[in-house]
Amino acid sequence: MDFTFFDYVWRGLTVGVLSSAIVLAVLFVTSLFIDKKATRQQMKYFFHTQVTLSLVVFILSFAWVVCVDPELASGCFSLFAKDKSFFTVTRFLAALWVAGFVGFAVLDLFRIWKSTDADLQDTQDKELLSRFQGLVFKFEIKSGVVLKISKNSSSPYAEGLFSHKVVLPSEILKMSSENITHIIAHELVHVRDKDSIWKVLELLGRRVLFFNPFLYFLAKKHLLAIEMAADEQAVVTTQVKAKDYIKTLIEVVSLHRVTGHNPLALNASRTFKETKERMEALVLNQELKPKKNLVNFMIFGSVLISLGFSVAQARSTVQESVQRNFETGMMCSQVHHEQMIESWLRIPVEKNKCEE
Repeated sequence: MDFTFFDYVWRGLTVGVLSSAIVLAVLFVTSLFIDKKATRQQMKYFFHTQVTLSLVVFILSFAWVVCVDPELASGCFSLFAKDKSFFTVTRFLAALWVAGFVGFAVLDLFRIWKSTDADLQDTQDKELLSRFQGLVFKFEIKSGVVLKISKNSSSPYAEGLFSHKVVLPSEILKMSSENITHIIAHELVHVRDKDSIWKVLELLGRRVLFFNPFLYFLAKKHLLAIEMAADEQAVVTTQVKAKDYIKTLIEVVSLHRVTGHNPLALNASRTFKETKERMEALVLNQELKPKKNLVNFMIFGSVLISLGFSVAQARSTVQESVQRNFETGMMCSQVHHEQMIESWLRIPVEKNKCEE
């Protein structure tokens, strides 16, 4: 049985993980500098850009390896593997990554299927429909979006990649018309800004790098930035007072109960800490004097820095390491990785020049 597929996966991982890590590191450092200077909308797009860039860099790393890595093209590692177990340490780790990615993907699909609400209903409340359509017009949403009522959900949410639904729990309808307006406005910001698409990209990035705990931390920051931006834009567009919107937010969160969670749905915060941060952000936004030009410059600069360092790292890993190995008479890089891992695991290391 041919296991060379896992050699490509391993080499792709060695390039892609480091390259994407550089992007995420730049994201984290830059976010610390601009957090108090930017609006929540700017922060949301900053996270969108960097998280998507880390995913693109990771994927392109695999393409780079397939196209230009001479070690893989020569089948260098296969010669080494014939003298050892055909399923070596690096191939085993690559197989673990494939299994982990597929496993998480299946789990996400199951959660999406299980959380799908088959009992969504149209509202017969003409006043509510009129208010909804008025807000759709106010937010200048051109794509189709419909309002649905759910008896199963405890939290309002927006979902859909191309055709969108704003779903309100039936309990929400007992609130005042002002509160319902705030809620619908918040969900329509998600629809207008295509947040569902960005959430898909964020989830995909989290799955290909599922072994990186730092990414889960950044994912929480990213998703919180999306919710804060929706709060901010809802307040600005409806011209409501922040304190009135905060009251609505507290009422919505108080209704929440633990139910099946759709990983692609954009819904209310589930913890006290997140809700507290959203309320604090709304208050601070009233005092914020955003430095638009400075923030945009830093965001653009962080993208260039991320690309520059990640490309340089990928080039160094694939080309310069091969050249260095050739000049020093060392074995191919994957064999070197094998020996490093074996030494960490205290497995006797065998010398082998697979080029010979």
